[in-house]
Amino acid sequence: MSLPSFFVGWGNRIALPRKILSQPRAFWVTSRPAAVSPRDSLCMFPRSTSSISIPILSSLIKRPRPFATSPTMDHPTLLDKKFGPETINYYAGSPLNRFSFLRTSHTFLSSSLLHPAARFLLLHSLNPSTNKESGELCYVTYDEIKHVLGGNRFEKTDDERVEGWSEGQREVTLVFVGCDERVKEDGNKEDRGVPYWVVDVTPAQLPNPADAEKITTLLAEKYNAEYRNIRLGTALEKGEAAIVAQARSFVDWNARNQFCAGCGGRTMSVWAGAKRVCPPTSLDPAELNKPAVERPACISRKGLHNFAYPRTDASVIMAVISPEGDKILLGRNKKWPKGFYSTLAGFLEPGESIEEAVRREVYEESGIICGRVQFHSSQPWPFPANIMIGCIAEALPTSTTVDLGNDPELEDARWFTREEVQTALESATFGIFDGVEEEWKGGLRVPPDSAIAHKLMASWARDDWGLTKLITNRVIRTCRSLVPSITGHQSLPPRAPVVSDVLYCTVLYYTVLHPPNRSQTQTPMLRRFATTTRTVQRPFITATATRLAAISIPFFSTSSPAPKSDDMPSSSSSSGGYPVQKSDEEWRAILSPEQFRILRQQGTEPAHTGAYTSHTAPGTYACAGCLTPLYLSSHKFPSSCGWPAYFDAIPGRVIRREDNAWGMRRTEIMCANCGGHLGHVFKGEGYGTPTDERHCVNSVSLTFKGEGEEYLLCVSSIPSPVTEKTVTPGYADPRVLGYLIGWLAHCTYPISIKGTVVLLSLILINRSNNTTTTTTTTTTKTSMMVKKTKVAAVQAEPAWLDLQGGVKKVTSLIADAAAEGADILGFPEVFIPGYPWFIFTRSVGENKPDIKKYIANSLAIDSDEMRTILAAVKEAGIYVVLGFSERDKGSLYMAQVFIDPTGTIIHHRRKLKPTHVERSMWGDGQADSLKTTIPTPFGNLSALNCWEHLQPLLRYHTYSQNTQIHVAAWPPMFFWKEGGVLSYHETQEANYVASQFFAIEGQAFVLLASQVVSVDGAKTLGIDHVEQMQVPGGGFSMIFGPDGRPMVQRLPAGQEGLVCAEIDLTDIDSAKNMADPCGHYSRPDLLSLLVKGKKSECVVYKE
Repeated sequence: MSLPSFFVGWGNRIALPRKILSQPRAFWVTSRPAAVSPRDSLCMFPRSTSSISIPILSSLIKRPRPFATSPTMDHPTLLDKKFGPETINYYAGSPLNRFSFLRTSHTFLSSSLLHPAARFLLLHSLNPSTNKESGELCYVTYDEIKHVLGGNRFEKTDDERVEGWSEGQREVTLVFVGCDERVKEDGNKEDRGVPYWVVDVTPAQLPNPADAEKITTLLAEKYNAEYRNIRLGTALEKGEAAIVAQARSFVDWNARNQFCAGCGGRTMSVWAGAKRVCPPTSLDPAELNKPAVERPACISRKGLHNFAYPRTDASVIMAVISPEGDKILLGRNKKWPKGFYSTLAGFLEPGESIEEAVRREVYEESGIICGRVQFHSSQPWPFPANIMIGCIAEALPTSTTVDLGNDPELEDARWFTREEVQTALESATFGIFDGVEEEWKGGLRVPPDSAIAHKLMASWARDDWGLTKLITNRVIRTCRSLVPSITGHQSLPPRAPVVSDVLYCTVLYYTVLHPPNRSQTQTPMLRRFATTTRTVQRPFITATATRLAAISIPFFSTSSPAPKSDDMPSSSSSSGGYPVQKSDEEWRAILSPEQFRILRQQGTEPAHTGAYTSHTAPGTYACAGCLTPLYLSSHKFPSSCGWPAYFDAIPGRVIRREDNAWGMRRTEIMCANCGGHLGHVFKGEGYGTPTDERHCVNSVSLTFKGEGEEYLLCVSSIPSPVTEKTVTPGYADPRVLGYLIGWLAHCTYPISIKGTVVLLSLILINRSNNTTTTTTTTTTKTSMMVKKTKVAAVQAEPAWLDLQGGVKKVTSLIADAAAEGADILGFPEVFIPGYPWFIFTRSVGENKPDIKKYIANSLAIDSDEMRTILAAVKEAGIYVVLGFSERDKGSLYMAQVFIDPTGTIIHHRRKLKPTHVERSMWGDGQADSLKTTIPTPFGNLSALNCWEHLQPLLRYHTYSQNTQIHVAAWPPMFFWKEGGVLSYHETQEANYVASQFFAIEGQAFVLLASQVVSVDGAKTLGIDHVEQMQVPGGGFSMIFGPDGRPMVQRLPAGQEGLVCAEIDLTDIDSAKNMADPCGHYSRPDLLSLLVKGKKSECVVYKE
């Protein structure tokens, strides 16, 4: 089935409405979004080719350079591509090089002071000299100010000045600010640019206060200048504002610290205003020829002391958003004008992280409890000398009610909608309000855009999370408001099915950052969110610089019959005469790298790793390359071979050919429509199927559609606020949507769609019956595999022998991991109901009462307790590997479940062989537990229990499944002691090394998760009498890199918590380049592993 591509260009005509058709099922846009003006519209034209072309419009791709001395690029840098463009706030981005390393050089300072182009800014009561008309900064020359300075003080070194210092003499404050290197004398290599200085001409700070009046007259008569309070309406250009911020803070610090904090004596300024010292001696100004008088001893004269240098007070300022992301929390001080609100803020306290300060301040001022906190940007705030650390914080779903009872600082705090904030942002004026109006009839008022509070509010209101792209798993709920209108209140096009239930939705939450009434176009940023169910394959997009691919979501057309197998060629090459023919380049654009390797290069996926190996939902399996239906779910049968198995195919959809590769004679099976490699067919294996055949198929070659499912494409233009929606539904082949997604995802040049949020929604609907299916929600951080992510490992004490307490502890830890921003969380072995060390320290007879209790508190897969855990995982939106004692009928197993962000168990395995006396309690795992690895968007995730890491064949089998992130689950392990009851290999030291060795040997990130035993826990377990089991202790959690290096600081053995680390999967490449045990560093022709993949059953029926 041929599909159109789109040439994306710019035009002055409106491109919508426009019908884009390729086949009977097409993507329609039937009306123009209300907020898009005709002249600013984006034009999309059908093309005859099967690729997408994005022209490089050099005249349009112009990124403004930040006003700073740091090097900038005209194209997006590596960090720009990862985090988005940097946010530079007002009072930051100085054009000057401070040359702080030259502040001790009197030669440099002297030449800078006397430089013919040197510029001197004057501060009077911290207010800068500015031009009365333009408001720009006004500078004077050295000759005009030297009589106030008393000449060139830098003719001497600072040490010489300290020796000749007199306590009775006063010296005007002079600060070197830096040099503007953009302006240099031609050919002069020594010239560092134009020097900038600042002089404090406040009368109280001058040796001769009368000089202040003379300087004021000079400014007025020669420069038409005056002193202005920059907080009351002087809108300086950003570079000038940054200069004033630095100058004001340094001058203010010198004025406030003229007496020593150590002894109380008067201090003097050195380092050109960047340091103050307490001189050891003082000359008598009346008798300068006499020896200097010793001053009292002072601690500041030895060592390093922070009060000798300018200090910056750190403050946090945060935009607190609601759990759904549709509201923001703002507060107001009682002294502020009516209607004026801002983001919450507060000072950082000693020993407190930024995230902790944000949560504390928000709770103290508003009663709201925050979860995730993310840095946005920072701003110098020279009133007097602060650094404002801007953050975005997310309120917990259970904490949205404002309570001002903790701290009376605020008069009011409330939640505001996006529309209210957007309106206030557009009307915000520069400066501050003076006085409190008695009456205010207008709406919300907010700080001007010179304040970081304004930037934080704007980043939320316009959906631009700035430097760090804050993404949470709950923002998708904002898009749920679309569902009612799509599912019953809109007239659908002809042939569109009746919508009975929304099962799947891929939403592009796309905001164009061209703010209204702004002349400068900014770079757009993209948000992708997805909801999914257990039976629907996740979409993924692949792309190169100029070729954008479709998402691999199945669509089943009945418009044309499938070709017959006897018409098919015997070759699977792309040029072999199949109905669907593409070049390798075209296939690479449509398929993921793994799909291309298997479908087009006859590759094979590792056993037990495929998404459809144990898949049992009713529906149809199609070719992932051309979407041709191949197998029905009724053809599928359990084979325990490690790959999906079918006894037959839909007639005419699968062809065969002889395959003699690898020295074997086999029968290859391929898609009859595109020639894509599926796998091989085997006959006579004794499975008892109707055909006596087994089609062994790679999951990667397939995609799945459940019974009665169809797709609906909706394009939505949502003006502010998001609840006022304009929905235009359409009916489409989902690959057309893929082209649109691909283009949007890789668009880096400005788009002038002012203030509009565009939602593209692909909705999987069920028209077979009216049964209700619960929609499950998660966030897809990227539609391709995420290379960088955050992982966490548990180090905590279980609720010993207490099932309900264990469930509560597990759900709490899952929430903690989500709050830390982790995407994957690993739990220790049998965390519910805890590891029973008493089986090693007491006899079987002594253990009977505790074993009975242990069985009663073990966890069953099909239980309310497990469903509670799954709900917690769904709420957190992360991947979890949970270790627990599984109760299955009358038996126990040491089990692990892999749970995805939708709260679905996607894999379940059991420890293959319990260790030593563990066999008296737990049974063995079967062949299905050989699958230790499952694919996730963050990498292949695997897990083993405890001494499974000491089974070399099982380790190797896990490596063969291409594990990338591995959970090493352990019970509490204790330190070795000479003569103790524990052998060395049973101790913490040995098993720490075993986990580390897994990382080294398998080149994978390892999440070592372990249990902790407290004093009370030891009594519960009856092991408090064992000397070697130190309590509290037992914990040794760690995260290892793929080269074996510890990536985090280890927690004390008795301390509970999470160990978290940011990991980069590309680190695995260099490790495997050294020694890939299942690749180039192996000799399968000499040494190989035989795996029996068929599960043994207790009861087998034979005819």
